[in-house]
Amino acid sequence: MSFGENLKKRRQELGISQKKLAELIGVTPRSILNYEQGFRLPQNIQIVNSIAEVLGTTADSLMNGKEEFVIQAEEA
Repeated sequence: MSFGENLKKRRQELGISQKKLAELIGVTPRSILNYEQGFRLPQNIQIVNSIAEVLGTTADSLMNGKEEFVIQAEEA
């Protein structure tokens, strides 16, 4: 599964709306939508960590341990 698919699945399991997740991590609801649909990735690893914390999971589980995601996110 992709980052977006993992994010959406976990968010829905917890019953958290895109808007609420966005408020909790300090991004726009549109950003959450874009992450879930795979249009873009978070701009930095801190956002990934914040999402993971709010969703009660780990960044690795959201990213499936994909190193290239971390590199891509840190470069953005």
